[in-house]
Amino acid sequence: MNLVEESALKWAEISHGMKSEMGVEGCYLCEVFYDDDCHGCPVAKEANDIFCDSTPYETWVNHIRREHYGHYRDLNGRSIQCPECQRIAIMEVLFLCSLGS
Repeated sequence: MNLVEESALKWAEISHGMKSEMGVEGCYLCEVFYDDDCHGCPVAKEANDIFCDSTPYETWVNHIRREHYGHYRDLNGRSIQCPECQRIAIMEVLFLCSLGS
């Protein structure tokens, strides 16, 4: 499995409330590309920017900040889920899958 596929799988798990990691620490692609300002990252290339701007991830972050006060985990460490969280996470899965085609 390559990094994009691993990232898509992670976001599929987030969409089902099975994972709550997000951001640089929880991203397989960021682990490889972030320290080099995202050079070579297929997401940054597609977004024509760094830091996942203009992708569903940016929409996710804005939603979490606005609707969940910046918390993407509840007090027990479980992923916070609402229908919009799920919809955006699925958009991220589809976005990532489109990078491989």
